[in-house]
Amino acid sequence: MSDNTDTARPRLLLVAFECSPKHGSEWANGWNRALQAALRYDTWVITHGGPQEYEIRDYLAAHEPIPNLHFEFVPCAAFDKHPVHVGGRLWLAYHDWQRDVLKRAQELQATRPFDLIHHVTNTGFREPGYLWQLDAPFVWGPIGGLHNYPWRFLSEAGLRGALTEGVRSIANSFQLHCSLRGRRAARRAKAILAANSTACQRFYQGRGVLPHELLDVGIASVAEQPRPARSGDEPLRILWSGQFVSRKALTLLLKALAQLPADFRYVLRVVGGGPLEAQWKQLAERLGVNAHIEWAGWLPHAQARQQYDWADVFVFTSLRDNSGTVMLEAMGAGVPVICLDHQGARDIVTPECGIKIALSTPRKVVADMATALVEFGGNYALRSRLGNAAYARAKKYLWDNLGRQTAIVYREVLNDTANAQQTAPHPLQPRSTIRPKLLAREAAVWGIGRAAAALQATRGRRPGNGFGILTYHRVTENVSGFPAPTWNITPAQLEKQLAGLLRRGFQPWSLSDLLQARAAGVKIPAGVFAVTFDDGYENNFTDALPVLEKLGVPATIFLATAFVDQSEPFPFDDWKSRGQRGVPVTAWRPLSASECGKLLDSGMIELGTHTHTHQKFLGRPEDFRRDMQASIDMLHEQFGVRHPVLAFPHGIHDQEMLDIVRELDIPSALTTVPGLIDLASNPLGWGRFSVESHDTAATLAGKLGGWYTEITHTIRTFGRGKVQSTAPAEHVDAPLPASPVEVPAEQELVGCD
Repeated sequence: MSDNTDTARPRLLLVAFECSPKHGSEWANGWNRALQAALRYDTWVITHGGPQEYEIRDYLAAHEPIPNLHFEFVPCAAFDKHPVHVGGRLWLAYHDWQRDVLKRAQELQATRPFDLIHHVTNTGFREPGYLWQLDAPFVWGPIGGLHNYPWRFLSEAGLRGALTEGVRSIANSFQLHCSLRGRRAARRAKAILAANSTACQRFYQGRGVLPHELLDVGIASVAEQPRPARSGDEPLRILWSGQFVSRKALTLLLKALAQLPADFRYVLRVVGGGPLEAQWKQLAERLGVNAHIEWAGWLPHAQARQQYDWADVFVFTSLRDNSGTVMLEAMGAGVPVICLDHQGARDIVTPECGIKIALSTPRKVVADMATALVEFGGNYALRSRLGNAAYARAKKYLWDNLGRQTAIVYREVLNDTANAQQTAPHPLQPRSTIRPKLLAREAAVWGIGRAAAALQATRGRRPGNGFGILTYHRVTENVSGFPAPTWNITPAQLEKQLAGLLRRGFQPWSLSDLLQARAAGVKIPAGVFAVTFDDGYENNFTDALPVLEKLGVPATIFLATAFVDQSEPFPFDDWKSRGQRGVPVTAWRPLSASECGKLLDSGMIELGTHTHTHQKFLGRPEDFRRDMQASIDMLHEQFGVRHPVLAFPHGIHDQEMLDIVRELDIPSALTTVPGLIDLASNPLGWGRFSVESHDTAATLAGKLGGWYTEITHTIRTFGRGKVQSTAPAEHVDAPLPASPVEVPAEQELVGCD
């Protein structure tokens, strides 16, 4: 609706059914994402008409024009009562509206094509709309609605609420796994965003696509400074805000108040309203806590935000939520939080800015919540420390920051689309059609390997007492009629390579033995090497383990733990034939927990972490911390592994990630920088040699003997060019950031996994 259009900018179409400058929740989501997009793109927004159309028009009439922002209004009579969320019978009307949107988008597309299309709101995963059918890259999300009400807590919902939540959970599972249009939209999307880590995992389990994690809500501002904590001598001021519906579970807090010591002084202020108001007030009376409660009712947004200045602690009890705008607003005022440790709250609140209650049983949650309130009540220093950290944490979720994160996704999608339009090699293409640069790199890597093998054979190992680590991934037979599996060594190749190294006098050690020798200051003999497998393919158990047992070679398997027990392929598996009929499942399926247990029982295998979800975490330290903690917890709880070694996905890391690795007490973190390792060096940065399908025992001996590194260093020194691996784009991310270990020069010559 602005005439100030920069035609040089990429052209973006947003679908934001709910979009208004006057409301929070989904409406604020749509509005703020439109504002952020217009900062960088020529942005067109299709939204529904009715009352919100007048709100948008009134806002634009009262303010300066917003450059590069245009609105198209498509009416939907069922939503003329405003504001009202999509839900229940309104889904049918919303679905029909999406068909009307497709027609309007096709008209706009015919006038001037869009470079990118983004379905923003409604965020429910059930309805992707139809714009993924257009000839433009499609982005979907942040999606939500994937969470189910915890079944152990159905008693908190009452009979009607329990029935509603039970039916919803069944419908969720059916729609997630069986919606054909949803699956087609997921496959066509160039990027899918999900509101939190739980939604990412559930969507992957149901659709076989792992989304990017990006919060669905944000805040426009934080306080100028965090409010100072009040004296611990005054009654504790507790704030709760939300709808009076079963999933918000105010009942948990009311029951916790009833367990507080008789001499504990407090006031609870409750902001909000809804169908359960009378029922919850009656419960407060029965529990004997109503005299301590101020029922404030619904307040205008500005007045509601003033309540954060009053509060000492904000309690968020929701049992089913993507996130929580009120929780973010409280943190933005410097108010610490007590919340349940699940779904969106788990991702938003850290131990530094609040107390998270484990979702165990209703009775245990109530007891733990009461304990947390008592801890806050008498500890002024705790409230001050957590409040300051909450204020700092909230800044991450300012709309400006979320807009920048979304812009990164847009840029990657546009770059990927541009690259895909260029000629690219295909596994079934004739050799002559592969790009010359790729052939040159492949030939150089092959040639360096052969030269290193020749030097190793004629001159023996280079002087020095370093050891090397080999990296494998998939170990499976080639499948007749299908392209060769990527990142694969056949079982016969694996046996020939390792047996050949043993015949040449190389000695296999486990990573734990190497770390113990380092801790004890013990010198290791020449020719020591370690074997590792990344990702955790089932064939590591079915095909690799028998070879390792036969030869007596120990190994470490680095699990992407989120995918253990999953029947779908890894989302990062770049083999196009994975999951196809006629391809054995062991060629692509992740390991099961049972198979992992048997690997440990063999005595030949150690389990490490490849993070939980195998993402690229550069610039996302808190996401990396949460992901790592989830992986560490799973390895400990299921397999008894207390301090796992880490292999960075793609080898990518930065200083923030290394700092987190130290805090998590990880004994060693492996990269993909090839080179021999001094045992005394910092183990947070040990590199590895990638084993290629063309490697033989001789070329691996050249790598482990030090000649491969020497040759690549020499080539770089004399400026004869750069050699990179022939790895698919998903695995190549150079240059790597420097680790505590000095990055060898050959990093630029030989690419990474």
